[in-house]
Amino acid sequence: MCTALTYFDASSRPYVGRTLEFPVLLPSQLGFVPAGTNFTSQVPGKEPVAWTSKHGFIGVGTPGDVPQPGVPIPPPSLLLFDGMNDAGLVLNFNAYLDTGATPDSGGPGAVLEAAHLGSWLLGNFATAAEARTALANQPLNATRIGILGNLPFPLHILLTDAAGQAVTIEGKDGTFHVFDNPVHVITNGPTSTGT
Repeated sequence: MCTALTYFDASSRPYVGRTLEFPVLLPSQLGFVPAGTNFTSQVPGKEPVAWTSKHGFIGVGTPGDVPQPGVPIPPPSLLLFDGMNDAGLVLNFNAYLDTGATPDSGGPGAVLEAAHLGSWLLGNFATAAEARTALANQPLNATRIGILGNLPFPLHILLTDAAGQAVTIEGKDGTFHVFDNPVHVITNGPTSTGT
């Protein structure tokens, strides 16, 4: 069972760590994205979400679909599941099979594919509070992840900033929710009581 957590030393400095006990070996790539990189997230039939990263970040990702032998994986197709930006914002994705989010749960307007959340969060924000405020106005689509059985975004996120503030992003009741995480921990498939 994967677990992501933040702990604090005697001087209240935060340290983020995780375990990774996924039952399937995912093909993974480590990459660096410099500030100023352009991104576009396109949900079919919706307006695209485009942004230029304000922060450089490093992360580990896996392709959204099962890779074909000998075919390179283009960086935009990577699902970033762990990373940190130059402001100290850290994200960790964990399995969450009972996500409760449904595809195309974003509504009208420009909708962001949930598979692009990692790059969007790390590229745009310095703190968990900034990210939470922005997510309140950014519709998300629960991307079906081919490499994870074509399930609608069976993941949730722990987002922790350099001050140790943390929020969790997860699907519930058909849509996505963001709530404070005062215990600084997520694990696979818990029942959320946050709002």
